[in-house]
Amino acid sequence: MDTVSLVHAPASARRSLAQIGIPQIAEIDGTTFELPPTEMSGEAKWRGDFIQWLLRRTFHYLASLPRKDWVEQLLLIEADLVKRIWLHVTEAQIVIEGALATIQDLSDEDIESLVRGAVLFEAHLAHEGDKLRERYASIVRKHAKRRELSHSTGAHQE
Repeated sequence: MDTVSLVHAPASARRSLAQIGIPQIAEIDGTTFELPPTEMSGEAKWRGDFIQWLLRRTFHYLASLPRKDWVEQLLLIEADLVKRIWLHVTEAQIVIEGALATIQDLSDEDIESLVRGAVLFEAHLAHEGDKLRERYASIVRKHAKRRELSHSTGAHQE
């Protein structure tokens, strides 16, 4: 499965890190922003939509694999969602368990139909992903402070 480049630290994590003096930053289109420690307007809805998108993406990926490989791949995806995308463990479990529960309900013929339509599904998912990235960028631009990037603090690429 292709990797997702978006990293999002939720407000609860930002708030905890701010308590010890570690601001979270995001780089969007070459501009660095310091994210507020509080929830940004629209952020929770966006995160829910992002998790749903990850679930659909994982579901379609599973359709491209033999059934015998599903569990092994889901474990790798779950670890990646936590480590690289910064989903909470519970959120990552919802993504993989939701994808697995949904695809297990399908017949082999239904899965084959998904495989035949993979190009269309992938294009649709890519378009939705682009829209989610732009929504996140818009939320950050509206609610975060622009700042110069310090070499001691890493930036999250959007």
